Amino acid sequence: MFLERIHKPKDLKSLTLYQLKDLANEVREYLIDSQARTGGHIGPNLGVVELTIALHYIFDSPHDRIIWDVGHQCYVHKMLTGRLDAMRTMRQNAGSPGFPAKDESNHDVLDSSHGGSSLSVALGIALANRQNNVNNLPIAVIGDGALVEGMVHEALNQIGNEKIRMLIILNDNGRAIDANIGAIPNYLSQLHIGEKVNDKMFTPLGIEYIGPLDGHNLKTLIINLKKLKNITKPTVLHIKTKKGMGLPYAEKDPIQLHFSFPFKKETGELITEPIEKNIFYKPKSKFNAVMIGQKITEITKKNKDIVIITPATRGALELHNCFKEVPERCFDVGMAEQHAVTLAAGLSVGGMKPIVCFQSTFFQRAFDQLVHDICVNKLPVLFILARSGLAGLDHATHHAPLDLSYLSCVPNLKIFFPIDHIEFNIFLENISKKWIDSPTILLFPYGTIDTVEPNNEEKILLSEDIFDKNNVGIILSTAGRIKSALKIKKMLSKHKINFAILNISQIKPLNQELFVKILNRYQKIVTMEENVIRGGFGSSICEFAIDNGYKPEIIRVTLGDVFLEHGMRSYLYKKYNIDENSILEKIKNRWNFKSS
Repeated sequence: MFLERIHKPKDLKSLTLYQLKDLANEVREYLIDSQARTGGHIGPNLGVVELTIALHYIFDSPHDRIIWDVGHQCYVHKMLTGRLDAMRTMRQNAGSPGFPAKDESNHDVLDSSHGGSSLSVALGIALANRQNNVNNLPIAVIGDGALVEGMVHEALNQIGNEKIRMLIILNDNGRAIDANIGAIPNYLSQLHIGEKVNDKMFTPLGIEYIGPLDGHNLKTLIINLKKLKNITKPTVLHIKTKKGMGLPYAEKDPIQLHFSFPFKKETGELITEPIEKNIFYKPKSKFNAVMIGQKITEITKKNKDIVIITPATRGALELHNCFKEVPERCFDVGMAEQHAVTLAAGLSVGGMKPIVCFQSTFFQRAFDQLVHDICVNKLPVLFILARSGLAGLDHATHHAPLDLSYLSCVPNLKIFFPIDHIEFNIFLENISKKWIDSPTILLFPYGTIDTVEPNNEEKILLSEDIFDKNNVGIILSTAGRIKSALKIKKMLSKHKINFAILNISQIKPLNQELFVKILNRYQKIVTMEENVIRGGFGSSICEFAIDNGYKPEIIRVTLGDVFLEHGMRSYLYKKYNIDENSILEKIKNRWNFKSS
């Protein structure tokens, strides 16, 4: 066993080629075993086993800086940089994130999980090296999926001009999350291993091009990387790899190619019965996105003017069937968030009805396009943002805790946060029959129906008269926290403290008539949301009250002023003192309620 003897990259350097090949087999086997247990991005990591070993064999991390674009393919890198034990806690509460984490190791340059940033970071390091007369080598490892990001081409434009010492590894596996679509992937697919290539993409920019090489041939990788160790100008090494390499059922399943819940390694069957505490198994309950995706498909099939746009996030909104059934009106533009939004502007101007579907954390990348191209022009474009608020176990940067803050400030923009998939789909149905007259955003939280949506019993509580004379206060919640809000109402009732409860689906503009009535009736108000404290839903209630001469006492339950780590809601709520018990104590202490 070689793997257990690798505690740092230098431990690789004494191994022979044959021993490195044995190590690759061990790494692949360990990856499959560990990912079968914990779940994670199994496909991308199986595809970079040989590349990662070769990089650490030839170069000297952390002196040479390896920047993993997106970063979900960093598991092997972690294993070879002293974090083999961390694989046991991968993507678990308080465990190792499934992405680079600079506080975890000095071998990780930055915390990251969004695509397209590696070239800019590597160029910045290279320029600093030149200024400071430092001779380390920045190495950007980027996939063909991220290569379509706009900032990649902005970086290439300067890299070619600077003629600076840096290495770009283009890991070409023909996929982002789904199969790559577009002219750039089409061009790369025409370049084959072993053929002489007349590069038309990088060479004209003044960037040296080598490849394509077999990314699973360790000997070839080591020979070529060794030649590149002392480069003096920007160089691209293009390698072809196979996502899910070595795991047959992962190679065949396009979803399991990318990410998987814990699975039976013999068959690939997903595990639904809990085996270990703190591991997130495939839920038996449906995700809300499944029901919403079905409705999107339904209204798109019915209305010939509706077009669907998504930037490589079909899975986040369960759009695969929509793309199959209405391919002529569905556009996956790849990892090109800015383009996706302004494409919608053009489609709207052309008389179509665009629905732009994002995983919410990535939408902030297109903020200027939303403001300048959509909202200034008051174009009737519908945006659907999945996973608003907390987003689970991937990484801190996969949460979307800023949504309400940065979106609420934009003029001409309407924002709705339906309480559940039923109300969400009613919104969609009504919009499909009578199209919106201004830019509109529909948000929904990450989770299964039973974990984030009120059940029938809880809906009875929500139907109670909010102006009942026995109530001493009111809880106002957005959809991401409505289950918690309902629990707090019940907990208060047990202490003979009666609070009304109301879910607020219309975030912007506020229903002024409703809030005047609420402020006339209640002095004690609790607002709850999965958003940072500044500029969110609670802030809008405070502003409305002050602007209209009211002076209520308001407790804002938010995500605070921090970037939260990865984790499940129950864990994060408790860690940051925003769980139900902590909120109950805050309410009792603030207003001197006595327990009965």
